[in-house]
Amino acid sequence: MLSAACECVQYVSDGPMSQGVFTSPNYPQIYETNINCVLYTFMADDDELVQLTFTDFDMELSITNK
Repeated sequence: MLSAACECVQYVSDGPMSQGVFTSPNYPQIYETNINCVLYTFMADDDELVQLTFTDFDMELSITNK
């Protein structure tokens, strides 16, 4: 189940061979405080293929108390 606190970002194809760029919130600065999650949705026509190429990828370390 998706949390209501999730930020939802949707990208829709402009047709065959369309291209685009997506980034995390506030990139290249650090995330804003209190971001629970971000949901990216990529939509294309039935005959299109969505390809993602990451040029930078860095996960924020999450430390939890046990």
